[in-house]
Amino acid sequence: MRFARMLMSGVAVLIIAICGSGCVGVVARHTKFYKTMIAEQPPERRVVNTGRIETIGKGTNKITVLYVKGTPYEMGFQQGRLLKNELTDTLNGVLRACYDLAGKEIGLPLVAKPASNFILDEAYKKMEPYIPKADREEMEGLADGSGISLRDIQRVHAIPGLTETSCSAIAAFGQATVDGHLYQLRILDYLMGLGIQDHPTITVYQPNEGNAFASIGWAGFIGVISGMNEQGVAISELGYGGPGNQQPGISDPEPQETLSGIPMIFLLKRILQYADGVEQATAIIKSADRTNYYVYVVGDGITVGAVPKARGYISTSKFCHVYKDNDPKYPIPPLDDVVYGSHYNEKCYDLLGQFYGKIDPSVMMDKIAPAISMRDNLQCVVYDPKNLRLWVANAEGSKGRACEQDYVAFELGDALESAE
Repeated sequence: MRFARMLMSGVAVLIIAICGSGCVGVVARHTKFYKTMIAEQPPERRVVNTGRIETIGKGTNKITVLYVKGTPYEMGFQQGRLLKNELTDTLNGVLRACYDLAGKEIGLPLVAKPASNFILDEAYKKMEPYIPKADREEMEGLADGSGISLRDIQRVHAIPGLTETSCSAIAAFGQATVDGHLYQLRILDYLMGLGIQDHPTITVYQPNEGNAFASIGWAGFIGVISGMNEQGVAISELGYGGPGNQQPGISDPEPQETLSGIPMIFLLKRILQYADGVEQATAIIKSADRTNYYVYVVGDGITVGAVPKARGYISTSKFCHVYKDNDPKYPIPPLDDVVYGSHYNEKCYDLLGQFYGKIDPSVMMDKIAPAISMRDNLQCVVYDPKNLRLWVANAEGSKGRACEQDYVAFELGDALESAE
């Protein structure tokens, strides 16, 4: 993984000089959109809004729902104050697991913690100039509200950009679904050993600017890996891993990757906050300073006066290819009214053919997700954007795949009405 490659080189630097010169993130070109978001302005530190929490699900499938509103700093502060114990456990657990994995990787347990912190700090320095100021302020609020070190919060949020996933995503609509509505599946195949699944959290954001949206994640994590906004825009993400792995759509066996760009977890957050449909999502992705090899699927389920639609994006630091359903240029077998991508593309294509015309949330949950999820299956989400509804399942412990757990329903429309 990327972190392991950086760790090996970082250890050598650390041994020579633990406070070595490091890497300096250089701000490259930015579109007007990103210049505005990243521009340094004095943050507003007042906290006048109060958040709240509730619980949905039962037994081992309980999920905390966190409601936050206001400025970025306020929303971070509210989460830090309301979920202090949970986010402390999550963030400290992630860092401990990171140190343990690093110790096994380099065979030097005593060096693992300082070496890992050194690499994470240097990585964050390269990312920071591209991280929107709103997210930096939210991390500061999270630190102030919880008492957790801001440096540790930054380190944890640097990890997704250094690690690799092999996920799956499907958006089906029109003739492919049982009723013509758009239904979307997001499978996150990621390390279950980090333990973040112990504190699953749906954060309902009501920012002062842009759309209200739900981020489906974990306590203490302000980035977005799964989510849907009040406009019915739903996101799924795939990471096909590093050079040498299967990489549809890329002829270069080693596509150039960089940390000098907006991290994926904050790019997806911008989509939920500012996109009212796939056209705006496309503009945001294409105009961004991108980083590594990702495949995105964005579904648009409730645009007034238009049929449901979805787009797929194959994205690297150098290019972004946009695909519609049944696109002859798509590098995997195309289908009418379906946009998809998976670590198991052929198996996924066969399943979609088998259930074509019958796809609904239950088919995605019960038939498709278990067949294409990997061993480390951290989270599964099924979206019903037209009705602002979703279902989420999280891994249980270190061995219980998310796709094998009970799904918990969440009504985003009702949640937003109750939050007003």
